[in-house]
Amino acid sequence: MQPIWQDTFVTLASGVSAGVSFRVQVYEAGAYVPIFTGVCNPRPGSTDAVTRVNDICAAYLTRRWPTNAEDDFYQATFQVQAYVSGAWTTIDEITFTRDWSYDVFRNQATDIPVAPVLDVLNPRQYLPIFSNDGHFRASIIGVDFNSDFNLDFSSLPWYVDYQRDGYTYMLDLTQYDGWHLIEANGRQYRPADLCGGYVLYYINAFGGWDSLPVQGRMVQTDNYTRHTFDKLYDNNTYPARGTENYVTEIAERYVLNIGPLTTDQSARMHHLTGSTFVYLHDITTGRVHPVTLTASSAERKTRAGVLHFYEIEAQLAQERIRR
Repeated sequence: MQPIWQDTFVTLASGVSAGVSFRVQVYEAGAYVPIFTGVCNPRPGSTDAVTRVNDICAAYLTRRWPTNAEDDFYQATFQVQAYVSGAWTTIDEITFTRDWSYDVFRNQATDIPVAPVLDVLNPRQYLPIFSNDGHFRASIIGVDFNSDFNLDFSSLPWYVDYQRDGYTYMLDLTQYDGWHLIEANGRQYRPADLCGGYVLYYINAFGGWDSLPVQGRMVQTDNYTRHTFDKLYDNNTYPARGTENYVTEIAERYVLNIGPLTTDQSARMHHLTGSTFVYLHDITTGRVHPVTLTASSAERKTRAGVLHFYEIEAQLAQERIRR
């Protein structure tokens, strides 16, 4: 199992002087499907046909919002074949994970790809649960079954073991009112003192999903780009218009205040600030908005003994216009 960031070379043939035809296939729906075909030539002075395949495979570790109907691809298995003696011959099989952390010490086979900034959750958010065997497990304890706002510690825990194809399951915490502690992803999560507000979901540097409840203020702004043209008009008619605003582009922008964070918590913020795939959950309305982060830099706050704060700038990842 290889992280997708790591250069992975495959020797297709040795002792050759001409190009070698090869193809890369991805395993899906119980069979290998070709995704790339090309010719690999030996480098000048060499008789080995060697190709780097991680860049080819990267596009097939796709990203999508996980639902009960479909999952995104945290990992996939690829087959590299060379055309030798008139037939396709399998040279190598490689499983890549969607890991862009550049962490050479990380064990791809055993380390769970979660790194939440906080081990607290909005009581009514989704909790991303990771699994590599199709079983999504969580233990939820302290559920207030009788809705008397007191934790029923004598009640047995609620065990979740949901089976489906995929790597990520979004556990809807609105189904477990009054929960006190959740054990999942090899961690323990507790509820934050929040009723509404916002939650960020994002693919972290390890390729898995994390969430971060926004405990500070959120400011929403509409930025307008107005397109106009001038036209002839009769100024004897006062309502006549000499400038026409024919379309306005609307960019919904958000500023989310995160913190206070400890130095240890702050050290994991890069998983969010560098993420290329982010969603914003409005807990009050229940809507989950696709957003892109817009900041070009983010400080790594490592000073010990102080609390750290961040401003996360985002924009709705959808076109909005008015005509």
